Amino acid sequence: MEQLDQLLNRLVSAIAHRDLPTTLACFTDDAVVLGSEEGEETRGLDGLRSFFERAYGKSGSYRFRFAERSWILREDFAWMTSNGLVTEPSQDRAKPYRLVAIFEKQDAEWHMALWCGAEPV
Repeated sequence: MEQLDQLLNRLVSAIAHRDLPTTLACFTDDAVVLGSEEGEETRGLDGLRSFFERAYGKSGSYRFRFAERSWILREDFAWMTSNGLVTEPSQDRAKPYRLVAIFEKQDAEWHMALWCGAEPV
């Protein structure tokens, strides 16, 4: 699980630093992102690039924290759930954020294939 934790940590750090190349490198070529807001849905690297360019164009950055993670590993696939926190751009306080993610091992390296996030109320 250490490689998977490192990948998620790298992705969360890249998002916080608005580092587009590192962000995209964490995903599979056909990855899907389903966010918690209307219109936060994209597929494939071109879609991910546009999605994150819009997010990174905002003043401030998204900061996620997934302290407790539940992992299930099956050969070249893994999935994770976490009840974490997100601090959105221009906000000072974190709010609950639930993440379900699927990972795929490609050429001995893990990449995220699905990010499905929700802001539970």
